[in-house]
Amino acid sequence: MKRRTLSTTSFVALVALMGLAWMEGSARDAPVQPEKWAVIIGVSEYMNLDEDGQLPGAVPDARALRDVLVARWGFPEDHVLLLLDRDATREGIRSALAEWLPDRAGAEDEVVVYFAGHGSQIWVDDGETPDGLRQTIAPSDVLLDAPDYDIVDRELREWLEGLPTENVTVLLDSCHSGQLTTRDATPFSRSRALSRNMEDFPAPPTAGTRSLPSPEEARG
Repeated sequence: MKRRTLSTTSFVALVALMGLAWMEGSARDAPVQPEKWAVIIGVSEYMNLDEDGQLPGAVPDARALRDVLVARWGFPEDHVLLLLDRDATREGIRSALAEWLPDRAGAEDEVVVYFAGHGSQIWVDDGETPDGLRQTIAPSDVLLDAPDYDIVDRELREWLEGLPTENVTVLLDSCHSGQLTTRDATPFSRSRALSRNMEDFPAPPTAGTRSLPSPEEARG
């Protein structure tokens, strides 16, 4: 009967291969640690608004949150997409939420979405909203006299529902976010409501008869 004798080198190589196979198996069996992703949006400079429509505090707020997520909550810097001013157009925000995030985030990952900027409302003829109004956020290319570039709450929801994870936290630092704002709690703050009077726009037949406040009343 023939016997095969392994040299010391062959034996060491065999042990190494066995160890590698064991490590690969253990890696497959180990629970996958969720990753952290964020899209942070801040708009201080609006392309189509005059000086009164600018928001000096929005970009610093966005940068501050990014720094906190990275330094305190362990978000990798390359997992945080920061969209500021001219990068935070309607298309830029849509691309970030509907393409960049879904292409990267996994089913168990944690996602944070933050928007600092103007909020507003637009008329809709969907027969669903009692007053005919839907809430919007205003990207940097928003128009004051037309709703073409507003991001409607329903659109935002659809983009977020397209994410592969349910672990999503959304922070809207704007007026009309849930129809509640505390931006005017002190005389030193500036309202983040777009100075748009909806009474100047034709309302659809499905709209209610609720009296709409003027921009000044909405801020007060």
